[in-house]
Amino acid sequence: MSCVEVAVIVDIDHAPDRRWLEVADVIITSRAVGPPQWIEATLRHFPGAAIAAMARRGGESLLGLRDGRLVAAAAPAAPLAAFLHGWLVAGNPVEALGGTRLGARGWAGLGSAVRIRVGRWDEVNEAPHLGNLDIREPFVDP
Repeated sequence: MSCVEVAVIVDIDHAPDRRWLEVADVIITSRAVGPPQWIEATLRHFPGAAIAAMARRGGESLLGLRDGRLVAAAAPAAPLAAFLHGWLVAGNPVEALGGTRLGARGWAGLGSAVRIRVGRWDEVNEAPHLGNLDIREPFVDP
């Protein structure tokens, strides 16, 4: 038995046609922007998107979900977002990923397993840390 999960992932900075953003499941950016503010604005502007993902310095990523949850890992944004989208579509809880290590062969930019952190982007002003990660600043996963 085999299964294929398809998600439309669009880089907001390089969309060949802006209409793709209207149908995207995941919207990513490679620009350095304030995570909570960008995630909130992107998800509000594009109501069809389930995930807003930021690529950050050094291959790190922050992924915001519509319900306020945040997933962080030192992995490229697009493949991490594709994985997370498939995980959620399969009905798996995002909280189960917290503290786990993810690794995949053939993932561009992923040299070894990375630790996934789960928190909330909509509570950043009150608690700007996700575990020991300050999500307002770039981070390096140990």
